[in-house]
Amino acid sequence: PILHQPLVIFFDEIDSVLGLKFPTEEFFGLIRSCYEKRATNVLYRRLTVVMLGVATPSDLINDPRATPFNIGQAISLQGFTLTEAEPLLPGLAAIFNDARSGLAAILDWTGGQPFLTQNSVGWCSSMAPPWQVRHSRWWKGWCDRKS
Repeated sequence: PILHQPLVIFFDEIDSVLGLKFPTEEFFGLIRSCYEKRATNVLYRRLTVVMLGVATPSDLINDPRATPFNIGQAISLQGFTLTEAEPLLPGLAAIFNDARSGLAAILDWTGGQPFLTQNSVGWCSSMAPPWQVRHSRWWKGWCDRKS
């Protein structure tokens, strides 16, 4: 096949391979092999493989002699900080007397995880007046009761 444009292959939730009943070193070895072929085959230079998930390379490879991940770059993602989550404040203004404290309580409960934080703010917003929260401690109490 003739490939004129870059090709990016994404593997989402790569940590799901941890539950497989067979060794996965061959799979990751194949990816490494494609990378090494870049030196001799121009088509492979257009190929990029992206693995997304919560596993570290050492979680994925059991054989310490296999090192297919020393060619990649890990990107560590952090949860939202209060400043980064400020665009969510308007969704909490009608619910909390102090929306910033309410958002801080939500961030504390979700660990800043973006998906959980956004969904929690969305849930609170859907519960807008006549239901109101006078104190952000309510959120912490509700979360503790539900978890």
